[in-house]
Amino acid sequence: MLDSNLQALQDFALAVIDEIPSIAAGPLDHAGYPIYT
Repeated sequence: MLDSNLQALQDFALAVIDEIPSIAAGPLDHAGYPIYT
């Protein structure tokens, strides 16, 4: 059980880390997409 929780947490962390460049690229418009590409 603990192993699966750690795996889920790791998957979530990797997904968040993968999104950081687009979040940091600039302000988001109303649709949630970066204005700057």
